[in-house]
Amino acid sequence: MPERTHFDSLDDAMAALGVPLESRALARALTPNVPSEIWIPAKSPYIAVRPLGVSTLSEN
Repeated sequence: MPERTHFDSLDDAMAALGVPLESRALARALTPNVPSEIWIPAKSPYIAVRPLGVSTLSEN
């Protein structure tokens, strides 16, 4: 099993995670509209969104 599953869009990730349709507009409104890396970690039930060009603590 991969460490994480990447998605091309937040909508694709929300569909894969089973986010209710009525909750998706709020999730889109809270997410910056910038090019981002979007993934779901293999062992955690959440969607990660990181703007491209921003490193994480583990990558420093």
